[in-house]
Amino acid sequence: MVGTGVERDMGSVRYLVFFFAATLIGAVSILIGAKVSHNSIYLQDLIIPLACITVAWSLANPSSTILLMFFLPAKAIWMAWISAGIVLFDVGQQRPVEGIFALIPLGLTYLLVTNRLPIPYTARAASLSKDKKSENLRSARYYDDVRKREQNRNEQEKLRKLFERSALDDNENTHE
Repeated sequence: MVGTGVERDMGSVRYLVFFFAATLIGAVSILIGAKVSHNSIYLQDLIIPLACITVAWSLANPSSTILLMFFLPAKAIWMAWISAGIVLFDVGQQRPVEGIFALIPLGLTYLLVTNRLPIPYTARAASLSKDKKSENLRSARYYDDVRKREQNRNEQEKLRKLFERSALDDNENTHE
C-alpha cells in the first residue's frame, strides 16, 4: 500500500532510484556513525529504505487514516514519526550514535517530499518543471512581441498626430 502510493507519485524509475539512494545513503550514514563512535561496522537489514518509503508516503498523504494492528486508527503523519522511532531504536539499540546517523536518510526524504531539494518529488512535478521552462520561454517571446507591437502603435500614433498638426499648420498658413 505505502510503496505503491510512492511509486505512483514518483514513477517506477524514480522510485527505484529513490530506493537504492535511500539504501546507499543509509549505509554511508551508518558507516560514518560507526567511524565517529569508533565502533566496528555491521550490516543492517532493509529497515532504512523501507522507513524512507513510509516517511515519503506519510508526508505526501498526511491526513490519510490507516489502521494500526487492524483496529487503531491513526493519521498517516504519525507513521512517519513511528518509522523514525523504529529506525532510531533498531539501529541505535546498542550503538546510539549510529542510530542518530541512521536518521539522515529519513531527513533527506523529508526534504525531498516537502520540495526543499532541487529534485522534485513527483514525476509530474519533474515534467511540469520542464514544461514550465518552455512555457516561460514562450511567454517571454510573446510579451516581447506584444511590447514591439505596442511600441510600433505608439510610433504610428505619434506620426499620425505629427502629420495632423502639420496639416493644420498648412491650412492655417494658406488661409492667412
